[in-house]
Amino acid sequence: PRYLFPFAKAILHMIGTRIFIPIFLAALTVLPLPSLGSEDPDNSEPAPEISLTTACLNGLTMVTLRNTGGAMPEAGLFEVVFSDGERDTLLIRAGAGASVTCRLSNIHGGATITNKKWGLTATADDCLLNTFSNLLAHLNLGSLIPSPLGSQDITVCTYTIYISNFKYDTPTFELVRTDGDLVLKYVFRNIRGDVKATGSSWACADINGNFKVAAVVSETAIVIDEGGAPEVSLGATRTSVQGLDVNIAGSLGFVADWILDLFKDTLTREINHAIEAELNALAGSDLSSLVIVHSDCGDTD
Repeated sequence: PRYLFPFAKAILHMIGTRIFIPIFLAALTVLPLPSLGSEDPDNSEPAPEISLTTACLNGLTMVTLRNTGGAMPEAGLFEVVFSDGERDTLLIRAGAGASVTCRLSNIHGGATITNKKWGLTATADDCLLNTFSNLLAHLNLGSLIPSPLGSQDITVCTYTIYISNFKYDTPTFELVRTDGDLVLKYVFRNIRGDVKATGSSWACADINGNFKVAAVVSETAIVIDEGGAPEVSLGATRTSVQGLDVNIAGSLGFVADWILDLFKDTLTREINHAIEAELNALAGSDLSSLVIVHSDCGDTD
């Protein structure tokens, strides 16, 4: 009968709903849903790719942190241990594709720089030692001796002194680090040559002989003021002549002492002048640009 159709339709609707809704809800747990507000992986910041290197630059100890990846999230702590046991810490941060260069203190010798978080280690040479040890590499000690060395009146004669065949062993260098200053110590050993004094007339016989010097030791102070604004300046140079001996043949051997004193005074004076001139040419009387007391870092470039 027709009056049963609406009733049957309602029953079927209720049955269909009770079956469809659970099926629909179950499907929601299986079907993937679009992400709402999530970041696109392609736009995420790449990880930092950093490396640590050292180099000597005209006596300076340079440390460079290079980053070829994304920006570092925070500054890295770098620990520095110097050869003499002193320690230092640096906070360095490099942006994406950038680098930062620091000048390490070079008054404590070579150094090892480490960063535990990034697993970085680098070692630095004693750059200041290398520079000072090569300072006199081109110096010809014989060229410092004037020709003639000097002249002297002896009784009725005037003698003019000449030095020839000037030779010596390769000089050695030592950089002495004290609690407050640096000392540059150069040693010239086994200096030898010939000496001749020519008389002013035929009545004044020429004098011939030779000389030997065991060692000439020259020490120059580098004065360091570690106050709020560190200052480094050139101190005095002191040179000593050790084991100087002049041999003069014949009856004029008594002039050996005079030649010895003249040679000693001239040699020490000229060596002092030469070393001070080389140091001033290197960095001037204010050595703060060469001798770095406290480490510092430059800007990101």
